[in-house]
Amino acid sequence: MDIVIGIGEIGLSWLHLVKKARKTVGVDLDPSKCIGEWHGEDVEIMHVCIPYSQNFVNTIIGYALKFNPKCIVIHSTVKPFTTKKIDEDDGLPRNITVIYSPIRGVHSRMELDMKRYDKFYASYKDDCTLYEQLLLNMEIVGYKAENPHTLEYAKNLVDVVYYGYLIAYAMKTEEIAVKYGINYDEMWMFAYQIDQYLGNRPPCGLPGMDKLYPDPKGIGGHCILQDLELVKDDLEEVYSLIHKINNDCVERHKNKEK
Repeated sequence: MDIVIGIGEIGLSWLHLVKKARKTVGVDLDPSKCIGEWHGEDVEIMHVCIPYSQNFVNTIIGYALKFNPKCIVIHSTVKPFTTKKIDEDDGLPRNITVIYSPIRGVHSRMELDMKRYDKFYASYKDDCTLYEQLLLNMEIVGYKAENPHTLEYAKNLVDVVYYGYLIAYAMKTEEIAVKYGINYDEMWMFAYQIDQYLGNRPPCGLPGMDKLYPDPKGIGGHCILQDLELVKDDLEEVYSLIHKINNDCVERHKNKEK
């Protein structure tokens, strides 16, 4: 049996996929979100899908002591070196393997993305056999990285925060377009073939194609700005820049509406 901790958008989608491979129970602080029941059965893998918080490590240790899994797989976006803290915590039984395996995907199509992206994973222990077998049974391609903190930084730096940086750049180009009466779509059309041939000019496209349009309300969702906080100490200049451009964009559109 496996247990998924945290039945939100990520946890629910992952639980649906795991259930196709083995018996799985979903646990959440909200009783209405729990799926199935645990009656003391042996737990192979405890999947962690709860949001990061200051109490994250202690919370996971608490669940580990309750369910006594053979393996813990953390799918949540976390502050770098969180996996190491859990792995080395004195309260965690030494026989439990701790793995970090971040999620990639868009919330509106999460299950599809979970299936089509390679599932990166890493541990400070050598043996990841249980998780590797699960991925094989789920028909998901796995990729074993050198260590968990590589993937913790990868999730933050080149996935979420990088996307926020692109949005901030789009906001800045929109500001210039408005200032000088430039057609925003036409300006970005100029980069379309460059991206088509080189694949290195996001965000761009032709009308009707994917392109980053600045939201007058600023960078939304519950990932980008929140995850930026997790690497704030490593990205002080970028952190300040994204927040400044984002705040300026919001104020600019507020003044435009007046």
